[in-house]
Amino acid sequence: MAPAMTSSAGGRVDAEGAVSFAQTNRTSQSTDSGRTYHAFWYAPSVKRWVKSVEEYYSANGLRTSSYKDELEAYKLAG
Repeated sequence: MAPAMTSSAGGRVDAEGAVSFAQTNRTSQSTDSGRTYHAFWYAPSVKRWVKSVEEYYSANGLRTSSYKDELEAYKLAG
């Protein structure tokens, strides 16, 4: 893996108001092996994915990290 800059951002709106966040990380050069699992659930009525799961596994098959995200509410424009 070559050195790079990674960033992610997101947001949420609830009864308390709106919250947004951003994170940036600098990665260093490394060699890694293993496998990755990504699954997305798409809802045509919402017109986007409503759930995602990402899991990362080491070369010996152990899960090293897992991320889950799920839509809690939506409102279509118009």
